[in-house]
Amino acid sequence: MRKNFVKYAEDLLDGCILKQKTRREVCNMDNVGGYWDALYSNGAHADASYDGWLDTFRDVLARAGRVLELGAGDGADTGFLRSACASVLSCDLSDAALNRLKHRYPGAETMRLDLTEPMAFGKGTFEAVVADLCLHYFPLQKTREIFAELHRVLAPGGWLFLRVNAREEYVPAPEDVRLDTDYYVTRGCARRYFSKEELEALLSGFRIVRLQRDSTGKYGARKHMWMAAAVREE
Repeated sequence: MRKNFVKYAEDLLDGCILKQKTRREVCNMDNVGGYWDALYSNGAHADASYDGWLDTFRDVLARAGRVLELGAGDGADTGFLRSACASVLSCDLSDAALNRLKHRYPGAETMRLDLTEPMAFGKGTFEAVVADLCLHYFPLQKTREIFAELHRVLAPGGWLFLRVNAREEYVPAPEDVRLDTDYYVTRGCARRYFSKEELEALLSGFRIVRLQRDSTGKYGARKHMWMAAAVREE
């Protein structure tokens, strides 16, 4: 049965309780883009703004010729990247989010991109990739494939900057659905929660420059996560 994620997101925004859904329904990702479109169309993250997490790497980004921004949403980090970098391609799965980003930053270069598919870029296309809070929505094998793609599209010596959910961030709720170890449907969406060791394994092929706990209030309530900066090895 195909799940209509647009209607699903609207139900969630109206207070629908996930435990009323079957495991098959909440795991069906046929139209997850529609889910995010509905959230952004209803004003989700409208107050989100850049929180300074890349400030110490501004000089690194300034030297990068071409930067790929993944999970750009409506542009919370885009303004900083556009001010720091020579060339930025801002990508997201949601057309509604990208429309908001282009309204916020006229002239921004954008592209709709589904992280579950191979990226339509050649090997070594980018000198930096920024992925803020967009890599923790996938099953483990798909997550491994995504990290392999990040390694492929980065030039040797290129930088990867990311933030993802920390394992300690997860607070169980009665309506949550456990899909796998550290992977749950919670607050309407499948989310993964990482340990330091899991991130270190995913970053094989990179030289880890920084891997530390971080937090942000960019979406309202304080959120705890991992922040990593790593360099693609030869």
